[in-house]
Amino acid sequence: MANNKKQIYLALVVFILFGSLIVYANMRDTSKTVNEIMIEKASLLSNEAYLTDIRKNLNKTQLQEVDEIKKYFISHPYIKNCEVYFPAPNKLKVNLEEKLIVAQIISNEKKYLVSADGEIIDKIAYTNPVDLPLVTGITCDGKSLAQSEQNKLNSLLSIINSYKTVSGNLSKSLSEITWKSESQAILFVREFSAPIYVNLKSVDKQAVYLEALLNSKQVNSSALQYAAYVDMRYDKYIFIGNESSTEIE
Repeated sequence: MANNKKQIYLALVVFILFGSLIVYANMRDTSKTVNEIMIEKASLLSNEAYLTDIRKNLNKTQLQEVDEIKKYFISHPYIKNCEVYFPAPNKLKVNLEEKLIVAQIISNEKKYLVSADGEIIDKIAYTNPVDLPLVTGITCDGKSLAQSEQNKLNSLLSIINSYKTVSGNLSKSLSEITWKSESQAILFVREFSAPIYVNLKSVDKQAVYLEALLNSKQVNSSALQYAAYVDMRYDKYIFIGNESSTEIE
């Protein structure tokens, strides 16, 4: 009789444990079901654009898998990293870390974005407007550059990085950067229309001089507003030319 009771007790325990496992498994399956995806920290594309993209590229089964969703975002050309988690049952939250974009390139009538690491990224047609300097003088036929073109781009990016270090306002003033030679580049700023010739061998010093010029009363003077060019290639001196026919070599 005692043995029968033990057997019944053991059978009951096993039944309860088995049932608990089934319930737990069902709960896990339910918790993995994604009914809503929330995007945060998006700027290059709108939240809606990212959601539209993911629904186009993942099937219904993949949209229920956290790993598949994370894998998709990590492979997106604009995304550096992302965090994916459930803030509530059936609701998936995606915190995006987009790549830091510092410039734009137009080559062969095609638009590209340039990351702080020098990566060339195809610009998606519905990208949000970006107020970044345009890099010219670079031949870009795709995501990979010839070494000579990459060296040119790196030289121009050194200007952007230096200007950001000196002043956030200075970097925002840049509207266009053109590679001219191994030692020279031409800048355009928003404060006046004259091209600014700079020496690529002393970028940091010239950043300080240009900031001082843009912060001075001289920036509003007729000499600068109607100048044909500004030459900053020489240490401690800034030349303002008023002859439009003058060609700087």
